[in-house]
Amino acid sequence: MLLIGVVGQTEMAIILADPGGAQWKDKRFERNLKKRLGTSYTSYLEIINQLMKIADQLKERLKLDSYGKVKSSSRTVFWVNLVANLSSRLSSTIRTVLKNITSGCDSV
Repeated sequence: MLLIGVVGQTEMAIILADPGGAQWKDKRFERNLKKRLGTSYTSYLEIINQLMKIADQLKERLKLDSYGKVKSSSRTVFWVNLVANLSSRLSSTIRTVLKNITSGCDSV
């Protein structure tokens, strides 16, 4: 919705396919977007930049490539770490449940 009236449909498809790409930095596009957003333009840019930083941090932490896919060399490490983490959480939960069950039996 934001881009309607700022660019045509063909340009919109290109822009949306490449977030933060060259089209986003085009002077004509920037001028039209500023006109559309008015005083909200600066806030909009700050929020978008923060979101892009967060997305980059997530990609790095999840060992994702630029397309959002798990890097093939990291795939095994990723799954091993995930399974170990889940296993640890499950073991802890099972211990807690067993402790609660057995402590309840003592009072019977």
